[in-house]
Amino acid sequence: MKFFEVKVRYQRVVENLNKVVTETYAIAAQTFSDAEHKALEVISQYTEGEVEVLAEKIALYDKFIYSDAPKVDDKFYLVKYAIVAVNENTGKEMREYHHILVEALDVEGATDVFNRMPGDATCRELTSVKETNILEVFQ
Repeated sequence: MKFFEVKVRYQRVVENLNKVVTETYAIAAQTFSDAEHKALEVISQYTEGEVEVLAEKIALYDKFIYSDAPKVDDKFYLVKYAIVAVNENTGKEMREYHHILVEALDVEGATDVFNRMPGDATCRELTSVKETNILEVFQ
């Protein structure tokens, strides 16, 4: 299963006014069709108007980590990191880059979640942490 980022447009009541909003959701699915179907199904539960899928793309990340904090962590961060290994033949360091999506309150929280990931932390190198415009993740 991989993640797709699906951009959806629909009507939502904001401050007693109907507004057309465009939002991005991360959706775990097998195909573009599955991601679109799941997005329409989930968003339709929360709105009465028409829901339109504007765009879909395969996400850079293949793993998502929920925050273990109370539900105040409502932002999603794209964490890029490298697995560092030494080539046995040449002795040179090699880096293999990966991305994960992390739910956190801020950049510091996302960095903390990364640092607590299981596995050998000595071979992991944090490259960047960037806030995304993703509103919610559906697995």
